[in-house]
Amino acid sequence: LYYKDGERVKSVDGVSLVSTQLILEMSSADGTEIPTNLSADIETVPDEENPEIQRLQIVILESLVLRRETELDSLGGKIRTKVLVEDGQEIPKNAVVARTEICSQSAGEVRGIRDGGDAIIRRILVVRESDLVHLELNCPVEKITKKKGDLIVADEEIAPGHLATESGKIIDIQAKNGKSLVTLRLARPYRVSSGAVLHVNDGDLVQRGDNLVLLVFQRAKTGDIIQGLPRIEELLEARRPKEACILARKPGIAQVVYEEDGTVDVKIIEADGVISEYPITTGQNALVTDGQEVEAGERITDGPANPHEILEIFFNLYREEKGDYEASLIGLEKAQSFLVDQVQSVYQSQGIDIADKHIEVIVRQMTSKVRIDDGGDTTMLPGELVELRQVEQVNEAMSITGAAPAKYTPVLLGITKASLNTDSFISAASFQETTRVLTEAAIEGKSDWLRGLKENVIIGRLIPAGTGFNNPDENITFNDLENSNMREGFYSRSASAYGYDGGVSLTPEISNPQVGIDGDVVLDDATARAIAENSESGLITSEEDD
Repeated sequence: LYYKDGERVKSVDGVSLVSTQLILEMSSADGTEIPTNLSADIETVPDEENPEIQRLQIVILESLVLRRETELDSLGGKIRTKVLVEDGQEIPKNAVVARTEICSQSAGEVRGIRDGGDAIIRRILVVRESDLVHLELNCPVEKITKKKGDLIVADEEIAPGHLATESGKIIDIQAKNGKSLVTLRLARPYRVSSGAVLHVNDGDLVQRGDNLVLLVFQRAKTGDIIQGLPRIEELLEARRPKEACILARKPGIAQVVYEEDGTVDVKIIEADGVISEYPITTGQNALVTDGQEVEAGERITDGPANPHEILEIFFNLYREEKGDYEASLIGLEKAQSFLVDQVQSVYQSQGIDIADKHIEVIVRQMTSKVRIDDGGDTTMLPGELVELRQVEQVNEAMSITGAAPAKYTPVLLGITKASLNTDSFISAASFQETTRVLTEAAIEGKSDWLRGLKENVIIGRLIPAGTGFNNPDENITFNDLENSNMREGFYSRSASAYGYDGGVSLTPEISNPQVGIDGDVVLDDATARAIAENSESGLITSEEDD
């Protein structure tokens, strides 16, 4: 309707008051979906009985397009399409109107056709004779270590003394006149890292240029000075790195086995025949190969090394052979070298040259402590952190008296913890937690012997360097003392100060005291108390020259 009710219509030649629209809706009789390539052609046809009546005629058309894209034809014109119907021919439903033929370019054997009605065949593989390699082995079939269907790479052993010359898949193994004939279908291996995303499945047919796998890279910490500072902080604070590599605990021969599920099994056959297993987690890559000689502390997988583990490995390796002290020195030296090299690598990557001595001063303080495991007959408690030099001097005194020495394990401390665990409470208080350090020192009645640089600078004394250095190798002997009876009293009291009350074995000298340039004798607390007691009992006398 073009006009509203009551609206006035003006016309001279006539106007349209009403127009009718017809909408065509098509549906199949059996309820199936109508193909999208159908179209309708509508036209008016006069009625045969009454020419004034026009009838609508609808013609349903189905468009079938046969194309030949020669520029996309990878077979070089070997695809042919043949029309099977003629113009004006009536055809039934589902009739074949054309057939496309793909002609093979070469002779061969057809592979890749999958069985089953649901399988859609889009690609067919033709294996040519040139794609096969026949390997004649001078050994019986029973000695071949590979089986039919295995994938091998070049130079891989397929029988004792026989290596594969090509990479591919074994498709046939036959015996021939006492020898073996292995038929290999050529292939190209692609090595990918663990954690990669595969875009194809096993047995899929692929064409040249298809995407096979998506490699996933994890960017490690670079040597940039901004990103390198957290790495230096991680090293100097002796933090355990995340996703650390696996280190060999003892030397031996590596045995690497790649499982079918993608995991890697690494074992090391040690010199004494013991086989040690090293479990490799997902995301780690093995750096050793089968049959490779591995040294203690060598990396088995990728990732940053843990300096704590390096110290532990070498200490346990030499502990039984060389004892706690020598093993501690070796382990600490390995950890020191690792820390210095790692810190230098960050700076040198930016072209910054720093002398090793500056880093070694810091690293020496980080590797100077040991943790007491068993105090033995000493006054040291388990878990106590003590200087390696100090605990070794105590153990020497215990060996003189025949007492049980202390057992200990070297530890690696960060610069923060090492500064707070120093013998000087003045040095510790000047760094962090001043109130706590001074309070504990006052409660415990500690004495600061002013042996370090910081504590001497703080109180305004000369630092122990240059002419003010007290030589720790300058020993005081008791042969200079007049009363020989004093030595027995000193040794017995010194041993008691270390917690031993057994028999006394005398030697002519002790290396613990230190003599300064001003004539002062610098001793540890226990020895100083023993000398003080001997002085009160009249065993020590001093003489001064006029």
